[in-house]
Amino acid sequence: MPDLERLDENTVRVPRQGRMLTDATVFVRESIPLESDALDQLCDAASIDPEGHVLATPDIHTGYGVPIGCVWASRRYISPAAVGYDVNCGMRLLTTPLEASDVDVRPVADSIRRDIPLGEGGCNAELPRGRMAELLSRGAAAVGLLCRMNPRFAKAFRDDELAEDLAHMEDGGALAADASCVPDRAADRGRVQFGTLGGGNHFVELQRVDRVFDAATADAWGLFAGQFVIMIHSGSRGLGHEIGGHFMREAADEAQRLALPLPSRHLAYVPLESDLGRRYHEAMKCAANFAYANRQVMATLIRHDVRHLLEGDLPMPLVYDVAHNIAKIEEMDGRSYCVHRKGATRAFPPSRQVGRRRGDQRPGLRPEHGRHLPAVPRPAPHQRRGAASL
Repeated sequence: MPDLERLDENTVRVPRQGRMLTDATVFVRESIPLESDALDQLCDAASIDPEGHVLATPDIHTGYGVPIGCVWASRRYISPAAVGYDVNCGMRLLTTPLEASDVDVRPVADSIRRDIPLGEGGCNAELPRGRMAELLSRGAAAVGLLCRMNPRFAKAFRDDELAEDLAHMEDGGALAADASCVPDRAADRGRVQFGTLGGGNHFVELQRVDRVFDAATADAWGLFAGQFVIMIHSGSRGLGHEIGGHFMREAADEAQRLALPLPSRHLAYVPLESDLGRRYHEAMKCAANFAYANRQVMATLIRHDVRHLLEGDLPMPLVYDVAHNIAKIEEMDGRSYCVHRKGATRAFPPSRQVGRRRGDQRPGLRPEHGRHLPAVPRPAPHQRRGAASL
């Protein structure tokens, strides 16, 4: 266990020690235990770039190369291991105007299970090879075209919902990317897994809003106590796994060739501006785009199932879709960094809150791609819909 210095009730500093080139910070209360192995991995991340920044969230735990819950910002390097195998594993939340107590969730769950394959394998729609480059480049915006090519998906798809959803997704559902950097094997794996959930800790969860702690913010996002909502947790499937493994192996070979000092055998890294660094980042962004599109098509199918079973054209707006395994180029204090997030999402300070929209007293949030997120009005009690008898 490295030496720790508590700064306040929520913050622990891991001062520079041993091979570390910079400090690390963990946001954690005293009551939360910390894994020694996870802290050692955090020290590994702090042993690469003296100009870097290394942070960790309260749920930090041992991962591959770096701990889950790690944020590593580097001026010089990029590391496939600091993103992980499941590129753009992320989450999205769909709301409904329904009271959870009015919904019989069993038939809803059964219907979703029939329409969205679960587990490690599974095939829902095999995409034409000629369309993969477009999907990997355009992300969620390509879902409309792809859905129209599949009769079952086309029945569920709505243009208006895709347009609304894109405004509620990190990066607008796509990162500018060069699809030619994606290995053929990775593209082939993704081609047969589009519209599938995956295994591990991925889920489609039918949820009830238990408590509201900030009424104004909840109201702005169309959330209320007792509400029936749906959360999706999934990533880039076999495509992202193949990209992660492929470039981890290449990075290990390149680091050895360049005689870069590696803090552990799992945490290989390469110069960000190198050919390999560029190719990995482009392929990683393509995997992120696949994940955005994959969650979008699953949401399309889920909405169709809920509406079919629960009577009528229910509004089911997206609150937000955000990645927690990704590397992005970001500006901090006028300097450019490659910010790796593994099991961590961006947290916006009050300075990122926007003013009120005209005629709307609810606050909004400004995502990094610059568009305002429109507030979703909370339905009045008499407008909330119960489940139809099944």
